[in-house]
Amino acid sequence: MLKHQHKVLFVDDDLENLKLAEKVFRNNTTILIAETIETAFKLLAEEEISLVVSDQKMPSMSGLDFLREVKRRSPNTIRFLLTGVVDSDEIHTAINEDLIFTYIIKPYKLADVRLAISRALENYELSEEISRLRQDWQKTAKETATLLESGSALSSVSDVPKILDRIVNILCKDFGYQACAIELIDKNSWELFIKASAGFPDKTKERRLTIEGTGLVSYVARTGKTTYLPDVHKDERYVVENLSTQSQLTIPLRVGEAIIGVLNIESARLDGFSERDIFILSSIADKAAAIVQQAHLFDLVSKGKSEWETAFDAISDSIFIFDNKKRLRRVNSAGSKLLKQRFDLLLGQYCTSLFPDEERVGLVKRVFEEQQRISEKIIVGEEEILMNIMADPILDEKKEVSGCVIVLREIT
Repeated sequence: MLKHQHKVLFVDDDLENLKLAEKVFRNNTTILIAETIETAFKLLAEEEISLVVSDQKMPSMSGLDFLREVKRRSPNTIRFLLTGVVDSDEIHTAINEDLIFTYIIKPYKLADVRLAISRALENYELSEEISRLRQDWQKTAKETATLLESGSALSSVSDVPKILDRIVNILCKDFGYQACAIELIDKNSWELFIKASAGFPDKTKERRLTIEGTGLVSYVARTGKTTYLPDVHKDERYVVENLSTQSQLTIPLRVGEAIIGVLNIESARLDGFSERDIFILSSIADKAAAIVQQAHLFDLVSKGKSEWETAFDAISDSIFIFDNKKRLRRVNSAGSKLLKQRFDLLLGQYCTSLFPDEERVGLVKRVFEEQQRISEKIIVGEEEILMNIMADPILDEKKEVSGCVIVLREIT
């Protein structure tokens, strides 16, 4: 059973035969007829023809030579030969070389030809479906590679601008979209700015859009609704940035319930996005949102670390942090100054080598054993300065001591 309506071209220099074919076979297919080779080639160029039936004996070119040219111009078109020759080496060679699908001996029975055409068209549909599935598989492989690439980028969030640039360039270059941009929301001004883009004019990259604006990008950022315009000229929300854009897809970038921006994609084709495209691109949008969020968290941690180190160094008391092997891991400026050594030369040394009086006091040992704060007096440095020393345990998630913090303050 055929799924589609097909066009079949009959080529014969006998007009009566053509009229008969047009009358008999038109119920199941769209029949085109050509009395000359020139007319046949013209129809091949203008129409999507599934099957050609050609007579072998024609004035300007033999049927086999004609079908050989059909194969060159339209490889997927099925080719039948009409011939009065019952047995021919030339015809059998043509079948073996896939020049023709089959041949029909004249005079023929209409029922036999109808059955042969039906079976050939079923074969044509099957071949087209296999080709479509192969293309679909190749596209899926490419899309999967893009998803994996963008997903793996999460391990290198410090290089986020390059990662986002790579995503938009892949969508344009490999997926064939005209333009693509990742636009983020500036929470201070509540405006959208372009973080990464490909295919847009240079002036577009500098523009900012208000969340309350009338364009599609603003609408999606405001509502959080994925929106597809199959024909941008029929929707007032489309803002012209590429004159050749025909369709537009805009997807929100979400982190939990929060909208942090949009993935905006434009195509030069009308109705350029299928349901499957939208599903895949939504997955890529999720990856992009995760990358942006990871970068934001990385930024916060970096800033927090920098602020902590600044505060740590500003403390006037001498502070030393030891690991579970009682080796120094961190020291502030006051501690380095107290021991009169650069901090990098102090790192890794044992507590007893930094404070010889620790052998007598045993402060660190007691902290590890008792798992609580301990205070003592200790003599420090060549000047033998008497100082108050306080040690606190550092507990891990299992409530076990993984280190300790020592604070020294000179007795006044």
